[in-house]
Amino acid sequence: MKTLRTIPLAIPLAILLASPLAMVVACGDSTGGTGDDTTGGTSAGTDATTGGTSTDPTVTTSPATTTPADTTEGPQDNCPEYQRYPLHEGLSCSRLTIGDVDGDGFVDAVVFAHDPKTSASPTTTVLHTFHGDANGLQDAEVRCCLDATRTGHGEVFDLNGDTRGDLLWANEHAIEPGGDVLQTLERTITTPERGYTATGVLVAPPTGVPAFTVGRIMGQTFGVLVVADGVLSSNVGTGAAFGLDPVLSLELDPSPEVTQLLTIEIDGTAGTDLVGLGPEGLWVWPGSPDGVFGQATVVALPGTYTQMQKVDLDLDNHDSLVLAGAGQPVAIVDGDEAGAYLVSTTGTPDLDPPIAVVQIDNDLQPDLAGANGNDFVMHAGDGKAFGAQVVLGELSAIHDMGFGDFDGNGRDDVVACDDEGLFVIYRADD
Repeated sequence: MKTLRTIPLAIPLAILLASPLAMVVACGDSTGGTGDDTTGGTSAGTDATTGGTSTDPTVTTSPATTTPADTTEGPQDNCPEYQRYPLHEGLSCSRLTIGDVDGDGFVDAVVFAHDPKTSASPTTTVLHTFHGDANGLQDAEVRCCLDATRTGHGEVFDLNGDTRGDLLWANEHAIEPGGDVLQTLERTITTPERGYTATGVLVAPPTGVPAFTVGRIMGQTFGVLVVADGVLSSNVGTGAAFGLDPVLSLELDPSPEVTQLLTIEIDGTAGTDLVGLGPEGLWVWPGSPDGVFGQATVVALPGTYTQMQKVDLDLDNHDSLVLAGAGQPVAIVDGDEAGAYLVSTTGTPDLDPPIAVVQIDNDLQPDLAGANGNDFVMHAGDGKAFGAQVVLGELSAIHDMGFGDFDGNGRDDVVACDDEGLFVIYRADD
């Protein structure tokens, strides 16, 4: 058992001695209705002083022994293993970001954590990096601290072209207690020593929330797309001095209020489309081979949705959008070449965000994972809808979800971030 040492924080951290690594296999049916899911909030890492490399000490935490969830007569074939990873004592997960931050070819999980007892809006964010290798996620490297208020959507993207993923996230700063807030898009750069340099602000719009995404923008080039204050801007390519001096800057008319962006080929035509999710519905800007976006279509939704994920549900090499919203049935959106968009909630359960749509049961069809009360659940997919609920484990309040191949076996593993740390479903080889 490793001896852990504390790190100097604005909040106290006790020495955490974790139990040895343990895998648990547990599946069970739950035939009851959809529960009162815990809504995944937006929280955010925040910025530290600009410039310089972080010299904060590193602390590791070890995976904790888990206890099987209560099971009934659930299916036992291909039942996945799950494992828990704790955060430092007293800390709670705010946001989870997935990507290869150390450039070793294995996917890593980065948790933005805070002390929930400090205030309703956490002001200190502690990065926990769980590095992946052939055995799955390893002990967390804990680095303190980002001076943040709340962390929003995050991405891992190689900003400076050194093969290591860097962190991007939307953040909300309180200008003064009880006063106005400033919305920003921020970053940290991963160092060769697997640490992080100080945070820098990329975009600080006057009013709007910066919704952003990382994806293919023009031809084979990846970059960052940002919508803020009614302007779509993008920076294409990477370099040591990466910033958001936009290659493309387009004033959007009408001006959208969107909180999440994705690039997707949803309408079956050539070119990458841009979709934005907001309180008015789903905004779709059709793409073209030269990277120019056309006039937006606003797709009406049957309720208010706050999360979207693109996925090839029926394995036809054509992506759909899966949407989740508090108190709403999960919605599936498909487009056609004529610019029409079909929104369906047929055969979908009520699951509050966050959700993840990813293959879990090894039948090749993407499945739906989320929280039903304190249960971590799966609904098996058939390419068009999702089946009965299967309980995979037990969670506390869930804040974020994601997936990635943490152990390098060619199969995406599923991870949920809750008040106790990480809950990981490892998908074994056939």
